[in-house]
Amino acid sequence: MFFIKVTVFIVLALLFRKIWKEAIQRRKTLKARVQKSLQQAGWSCTSHFHYGGSWIATYKKTLQKQVVLVNENTLTFDELRKATLAALLSNINQVKIYYNQITPHTRKALHMLSKTHRTHRIRFTVQESI
Repeated sequence: MFFIKVTVFIVLALLFRKIWKEAIQRRKTLKARVQKSLQQAGWSCTSHFHYGGSWIATYKKTLQKQVVLVNENTLTFDELRKATLAALLSNINQVKIYYNQITPHTRKALHMLSKTHRTHRIRFTVQESI
């Protein structure tokens, strides 16, 4: 009986480890794909940081600046707020958002931010993961 329990435990541990590694690899590849596509377009990264499950970076190309938010899981309002604050503090007028899923509250906030574009002068570009 003990042997069966140990065997099941080992099999489950290996299975969970494989799932965890695939999730980490998928996050790295999405971030790498976004970085590569922006660098090929002539953008250079000026700063970046990780917040929870998302990656927020500022990019510059001659006189243009933009904030990029890459989220692998569900995009929440808090992560959107951090990207918006980074854009406001850096005088950036374009925010690109890449995500897999989005919460209804965040979708409504993006809609409201897009409607008030003339007030805050930040344009939001939203794409599901590339």
